[in-house]
Amino acid sequence: MRYVLGLQIMVQLQCEALFKEFKVTPLICGLMSPIWLRFVFGTGVFNDDWADKVIHDSEMQHEEEEPEDHKTRAKYREEPHNLYGQRAVMIWFRALKKRIPPSCTLAVSFLACHVARE
Repeated sequence: MRYVLGLQIMVQLQCEALFKEFKVTPLICGLMSPIWLRFVFGTGVFNDDWADKVIHDSEMQHEEEEPEDHKTRAKYREEPHNLYGQRAVMIWFRALKKRIPPSCTLAVSFLACHVARE
C-alpha cells in the first residue's frame, strides 16, 4: 500500500507542477485520479490473493534447492519469510516495482494531459 500511495503522490505532485509552472488547466488534477485508480486496479496488486501468489512464485524460483533452516536477523525475526528465508516485504516490493514501475507516473500524467487536450 505504501508503494502505491508513494507513486500516487508523485503523480499528484507532477500534475500540480504542470498546473502551476506550465499553466495547464486544473482539469488534469481531477482527471489524474480516475486514470491512476483504473491503472492500479488493472495491475491486480490489490487482489486478495496477489501477495500469496508472489510469495509462491518466489519459492518456485528455488524449487531445485532444498529449503534449509536460514538464520534471520534478529531485527527481522518477527516478519514473514518464504521457505528460503527471504523477507516477504522485499519479495513484495520487487514484485511491485516490476508490476508498477516508477516511470508509469509520467505516463499517467501524460494521459491526463492528453485527455484534457493540453
